Amino acid sequence: MVKIYDYKKGLVSIRILKLSLFVISLLLLSGCFESSSKTEIEHFSTKEKALEHFIKKEKIKGNIDLITTTNKDQLLLTHWTNNTYFVGELKEDEKGYYAERISNYFQMESSGFGWELSALNGNEYTIFLQKSNEPNFIKLSNEKLFVSILIGHTLSTNSKNETNAIKDFDTIKSD
Repeated sequence: MVKIYDYKKGLVSIRILKLSLFVISLLLLSGCFESSSKTEIEHFSTKEKALEHFIKKEKIKGNIDLITTTNKDQLLLTHWTNNTYFVGELKEDEKGYYAERISNYFQMESSGFGWELSALNGNEYTIFLQKSNEPNFIKLSNEKLFVSILIGHTLSTNSKNETNAIKDFDTIKSD
């Protein structure tokens, strides 16, 4: 048996070390497989059923505005509760329709803010939400806020892109 020296614990067997690494590797792998099985997406036969499920699953209390982008992504700008917002996405594939949250939650505590996100297909956007209207902004269904969406992650790249990516706008849920 080959032994190595650990200055804190004395002699340690390489077999014990190998066995420990093997067990840790198995635990990490099983965690990866377990998490991927939990993220199975539930599909529905209609957009309406997918959106009803989305509203219940995310416990949405406020408005939802469906924004179709010039890239044909269907983003769900969601007023979750009080001053908290997030973005979801409505998708259709060969199994049917589904809606998933694709951003973190954001608090509207100032006159406006912006954040970057990626759609489920990888398309990148920067969303600006603010209390005052400016060129290239659209009024949300809550009648209090305005939104603009740009293609690309313009905050992190300091892009000069000012072309609004909003092609169509519809209210899905209102208070």
